[in-house]
Amino acid sequence: KKSRNRQLVNARKQRKVGHSLINCPEYETWKVNHLPNCDNNFTGSAGMMEVEAAQVMWRRSVSRNKLQYTGLLSDGDAKMFIELTKIKQYGEDIQIEKKECIN
Repeated sequence: KKSRNRQLVNARKQRKVGHSLINCPEYETWKVNHLPNCDNNFTGSAGMMEVEAAQVMWRRSVSRNKLQYTGLLSDGDAKMFIELTKIKQYGEDIQIEKKECIN
């Protein structure tokens, strides 16, 4: 089943023209079969999805992994860093260090 799904996703990608997508029968078949199994658990922009995912990971880091994150490797987008410093997950005394990464 996974290889068939991969074929359909690849068929979809191959039919992209510029930024538009030409709907093809293979894609429509994949979509109909995929939707009942797809958990859409976020509404918003991709940037805010990244922020929310980071917050979830930081909030559960102690209970799940018995650790505290104190560094954030970032590609320059400050949104995630700003939001993580706002929640002060580990208290006022723990500072988060932002490290830049060049892609």
